[in-house]
Amino acid sequence: MATHDDFEANHEQLTGNEIKINRVILLNDDKNPCKVVSKKKSTPGKHGHAKFRVVGMDIFTGRKYEILLSAHDHVHAPEVKRENWRLDELKDDNTIVVSKDKGMVDLVKNTCEDLTKKELRQLRKSWRNGKIQTHELSNMQRRALGLDVNDDEPIKKAERETREDLKLPENEIGELIEEKYYDDDNNLHVVVTKCIGHEQITGFKNVKAH
Repeated sequence: MATHDDFEANHEQLTGNEIKINRVILLNDDKNPCKVVSKKKSTPGKHGHAKFRVVGMDIFTGRKYEILLSAHDHVHAPEVKRENWRLDELKDDNTIVVSKDKGMVDLVKNTCEDLTKKELRQLRKSWRNGKIQTHELSNMQRRALGLDVNDDEPIKKAERETREDLKLPENEIGELIEEKYYDDDNNLHVVVTKCIGHEQITGFKNVKAH
């Protein structure tokens, strides 16, 4: 779970007046992040003030909680992050392997100065002795040996970040993901929601392969 410092840094306070439908707030003694699904205002009494009855649905479990507060009472609104990951593998214990693009990385070093003297000597020796054929050389190695570079070789590639620490949720979402995973026509991406130190798969979508 999140530490106290994490909690303070990743939430804001809202008054009863400021609460809106679909906003995520903390209910049940600040334990459960809930999306507001209902907000009703009661008529003030003769000597009282108007109250709001707010109902929220836990974004992870779907359980409903409610709170009664005045227009000037405060609730905490935590930061919610959502990330899309491609589903690569579903294991027998319902652990899943997911990945996403991390960015582009260089495949080629700029000059032979990036090689140590020992690496350069070994490269020249292996090439001259035929242990490495010219067509097997990368552009970085070609530059180091003073050869023409291969214009067809890519200079960058997409690097992917992989995770293997997520599990399918034990709910309808998890059942649907498992069902669609075995459909060869599907390229499934799962939605991972993070809030107050907890993360869970809360949705999915089918991305058409090109």
